[in-house]
Amino acid sequence: MTAASYAADADLRRSRILAATLAHVPFDGWTWTSVARGARDAGFADAEAHLAFPDGIRQVVAAYSARLDRRMQAALDARAAELAAMRTRERVALALRLRLETASGEREAIRRLVAFLALPENCGLGTRLLWASVDAVWRAAGDRSTDFNFYTKRGLLAGVVGATVLYWLADESEDYTATWGFLDRRIDEVIRIGSLPHRLGTWVDAKAAALFRRRGERPWASRPGRRRPAGPSAASAAGAGDPAPAHPRPSDLRL
Repeated sequence: MTAASYAADADLRRSRILAATLAHVPFDGWTWTSVARGARDAGFADAEAHLAFPDGIRQVVAAYSARLDRRMQAALDARAAELAAMRTRERVALALRLRLETASGEREAIRRLVAFLALPENCGLGTRLLWASVDAVWRAAGDRSTDFNFYTKRGLLAGVVGATVLYWLADESEDYTATWGFLDRRIDEVIRIGSLPHRLGTWVDAKAAALFRRRGERPWASRPGRRRPAGPSAASAAGAGDPAPAHPRPSDLRL
């Protein structure tokens, strides 16, 4: 068996065990008991389950989160033409909605997942999985930023994802219409908050430019001046006729 075929076989084994495990998670939680029963349902021995997930239940949880991300991406790819005509805000909202819609039959498993990741020993794992998910959403929405916005966008969206999942788990409205309205409102808030640094920076730049235009100065240019002689007689060398140094008035400093 070649390395490529072995890897493909291992991926298939993990996928089949994970799919069978989901049927047991609502009853046994995200535990190895669920994995062992899922492996037997899929026709694998318990030892093969350990070979598939040598790092234990946390590796199983990470594989499930990655599976949700892949299903979201596949659903977006199927709507590529529609996605191309959307604004970024609409693409983000659609990506998050599809991620939840493709998991609608696994809501109890996700409820147990939220409880699992809320445990203190699993907080680090939960943070990594959430970051990977919001990064997948932004990339699916066409984000290619590499500056500070890369982090602010993902940080803001992480809050939206967490709040929306909790709302969705408690939503009893038909077709989850209440959740989609909640999601749209949270996305609007993120867009407004995310644009604040840019708007504030533009406002400060405009005020600073107006200030220095009034004073005929540029903050980055050195002020020309006469070189004063060194020594204790420097003050007298300046001469009584020298103009006093200009000090900005309080009104000049008002933005």
